[in-house]
Amino acid sequence: RYDKTVVSFLAFWHVAAAIDWLR
Repeated sequence: RYDKTVVSFLAFWHVAAAIDWLR
């Protein structure tokens, strides 16, 4: 069970990390 803020933060972090990885 995750808090909505934690979920959105993880989602944002994953997107940022993916963009960084793809560069």
